[in-house]
Amino acid sequence: MKQLLLLLVFISLILSCGEKNEKENIKIFVSDSTEESDKSSISLEFVLYDSVTTSQVLIIRDKLEHNADRILDFFKIKPVDTFKIHVWGNYENYLIAQELYAGQRYEGSTGYVISSNELAMFLTDDIEETAEHEFVHAVSLRVDASNPRWLWESVATYVANEFIDPNEINYLKNSNYPTIAELNGDFNHGNFKIYDVGYLLSEFIIHKWGKEKYLELIKSSGDLRKVFNITDTDFETEWTNFVNAKYFKHIPS
Repeated sequence: MKQLLLLLVFISLILSCGEKNEKENIKIFVSDSTEESDKSSISLEFVLYDSVTTSQVLIIRDKLEHNADRILDFFKIKPVDTFKIHVWGNYENYLIAQELYAGQRYEGSTGYVISSNELAMFLTDDIEETAEHEFVHAVSLRVDASNPRWLWESVATYVANEFIDPNEINYLKNSNYPTIAELNGDFNHGNFKIYDVGYLLSEFIIHKWGKEKYLELIKSSGDLRKVFNITDTDFETEWTNFVNAKYFKHIPS
């Protein structure tokens, strides 16, 4: 068992989340491994709102401590000293904070990145999966902060191992593959297909061009023509052929 140094600090803070002068207890929970053999490359600091308890976020700690080194190594990134994670228990308060930070709400979202070492999440039953996804986003910001949405989400779904079998995606089974332009569509306009196929896009890129070129694509803000000398249309065709051949056993003519 890991021995943890747990620091709990309770701060009384006045919030403006609906009612003026409403007081809310915020809990700060810092987790550090004290045994050298158990140390992860990161130290985690949790900021908990809406009566979220430390026991509810231990699953996040365990998930990130288990995967942080793998994710940092993938991007060839050195670890940050402390990684801060905000967790809300009330969805409206989560959205209010999101709007203050991002300028708008993303209804249906459960996490977002604040910076390369800070993220925010709403407490859900699978919050540890959200935490890993958002952690990948945060780390990837240290490679490039201006990737188009299709690549931004493809990277996160791939590195966080969020594979979805194409045989479970009806529009792929029916040969209705989304375009890059479609995958770049706004979250608030209901464009969620990138979460279905993001892993497959990254898998195709690494299969065809290798991991080093994949990282180069991230560094170049997703410029397919610059990195691979390929148009969006040709990329879409080759990706379709790759998925069909590997998962549907369709050999392109």
